[in-house]
Amino acid sequence: MFCVGAAGGWSSPNSVKLTSPDSPLKLSQAELSTLMSLLALGQTLVPPVNFLIVDRIGRKNTMIAAGLPLCLSWLLMILFADNLWILYLARFLAGMSQGISYCVCPMYIGEIASKSARGVANVLLIIMQNLGMLQSFVIVPLLSGSANAWINLGLVAVYLLAFSLMPDSPYYLLMRGRGEEAEAALEKLQGKLDVEEELREIQAATPVWKLLSTRASVKAICILALFSSTYHLCGYSAIMAYGQRIFSKLEFKLAGQELSDYTINIANGVVQLISVLLTTLLVDRWGRKPLVAFSGGLAGACNLTIGVYFYLREYLDLDVSSYSFVPVVAIFLTVFAFNIGLLTVQGVMISELFAPQIKAVGVCIATTNGGLLCSIGVKMYLMVAETFGYGHTVPFLGACGLVWFITVVLLRLAPETKGKSLLEIQRDLVKS
Repeated sequence: MFCVGAAGGWSSPNSVKLTSPDSPLKLSQAELSTLMSLLALGQTLVPPVNFLIVDRIGRKNTMIAAGLPLCLSWLLMILFADNLWILYLARFLAGMSQGISYCVCPMYIGEIASKSARGVANVLLIIMQNLGMLQSFVIVPLLSGSANAWINLGLVAVYLLAFSLMPDSPYYLLMRGRGEEAEAALEKLQGKLDVEEELREIQAATPVWKLLSTRASVKAICILALFSSTYHLCGYSAIMAYGQRIFSKLEFKLAGQELSDYTINIANGVVQLISVLLTTLLVDRWGRKPLVAFSGGLAGACNLTIGVYFYLREYLDLDVSSYSFVPVVAIFLTVFAFNIGLLTVQGVMISELFAPQIKAVGVCIATTNGGLLCSIGVKMYLMVAETFGYGHTVPFLGACGLVWFITVVLLRLAPETKGKSLLEIQRDLVKS
């Protein structure tokens, strides 16, 4: 997740770097928005492949396979750094790795972690992703494209070597009739020799899919689709893709000195990391739904604040430069809000809402939907804000109403999964 986070974090600083006068590419707004959306497009198209292979070759081998397109992506950036079409291809390949990782990592964690640690374990995935993004926010503006690619290629190689030492999911091994290997994997993962109780629970979960009604399965998919809609269409993905570009337009001053968009973008990455670290303390204490309520409410209020600021500046032509700290703080709080609830809880629930036997299908659908929404959101944001000339007002005000509406629907539909086994969650979905 650190490696795919670094690939995702590449976008924000390059939204400024690749359009600057000294860039060898000098991308237009249309070319930039296409480049930024290709990462999400790659994520959209690859999940059906996950569905075909994850229950055949296993969770572990699929996660190892996730590193291969990313390796090729960075290698292409090293060899053909100044070719736009190769850059398009490289970002698409990085998106493929994201699509595999977003499908299989939560699935793997959900199947190897105990129910008491599952929430925190899934939050750790988001922490590693955010660390990778922060790394890109720091080093991409300072290094050449090829130097940055070499660093990330080395990190992917380390991941491939390290993960090859991990055991496969006990759920997968039992599904394939490899009981002894499943027991050995559980012993290694749990750090104890007596794993009979855990094995019985996994075996009891084997026929759960027969208890799932179509309504329950559709409900789980709808819940995850709503989660994806909040952060892909409600400001978060746009901030992550174009954050440094947005900050460059704000002329933010601190103690009388103007801060660079580079510095503010790094601070934004730090806020993102802190918010996810805080979530590790709350997700299994407060539960999932209280975090969703807090997150959605705060994200909507922050989007409203940003939208009003840009409305005063872009539509009423008022001088609001002395209040430039307002949108910066609001953007920081938006990132904080999404990471402490809607984004992180979705990462937890994607590993919880589907029985192991249908998890590959369910996660595939959820990831495809998320990639499609992200591709649309990232492409349309720049087109609406700059290409069509509506400014940043319209996207942020629209995001405010949408995130509040979706949060209310989520609180009505989503079950509380805190402290429940996968079997209990499936039964709750069937009954509801």
